[in-house]
Amino acid sequence: RELREMLSPPVYDRFFSFAFVRNPWDWQVSLYFYMLKTRDHFQHRLIHSMQGFEEYIRWRVREDRHLQKDFVTDEAGNLLVDFVGKYENLEQDFAQVCARIGIQAALPHLNQSGHRNYREYYNERTRNLVYDAFKEDIEFFHYTF
Repeated sequence: RELREMLSPPVYDRFFSFAFVRNPWDWQVSLYFYMLKTRDHFQHRLIHSMQGFEEYIRWRVREDRHLQKDFVTDEAGNLLVDFVGKYENLEQDFAQVCARIGIQAALPHLNQSGHRNYREYYNERTRNLVYDAFKEDIEFFHYTF
């Protein structure tokens, strides 16, 4: 959204634009573990002081919620990018982007956290908290738990 405003719509629209999104439940587990292990992350101390994942989720949905949709849509909810890839299909979707822009590239797997499947961290309460807080992303990008 910000880039489109900076370039102006006619200039922005000349380029192929893309973004990648992630299942909100998976995203929160990944963020939680990333912030816990990354000592220089600006929220490391805060997250580390929490009593666990459930407290983190309560904080996230009440205090620091960011919708992925807001990065790729205008104020009326219209998609501003030509392609939305999903983290869950990262290799295939990245290959589509590369083919579209005419490059050959490999995507290394960096920043691995080593946590279990995201579903194992949720109980009914936390699953519903994420659903309610990120409902717009869940519906817009067609995610399910």
